[in-house]
Amino acid sequence: SPAAQRSAAAGVLSRATLTESQSITLAGMLRKVGPMELNRLLEAFAGVNDEAVGREMVAALADLKVLSSRRMSWCWPPGPM
Repeated sequence: SPAAQRSAAAGVLSRATLTESQSITLAGMLRKVGPMELNRLLEAFAGVNDEAVGREMVAALADLKVLSSRRMSWCWPPGPM
């Protein structure tokens, strides 16, 4: 099913070691993901401290309608960044 495929892809990407360019591309694609994939895809950015990646990720998350009714703590674990 398409949902299972999206979930599997999100799982693979969450564990992948991405280049800066790949991370920026993935961050931009966050605009198109559903709530089921969002948390897993955000795991791909753990430990990333590149400013360009962060800017693209914040811009994409700001565009997400799924977050408009939720607190950011729903999708971002607390702790040091």
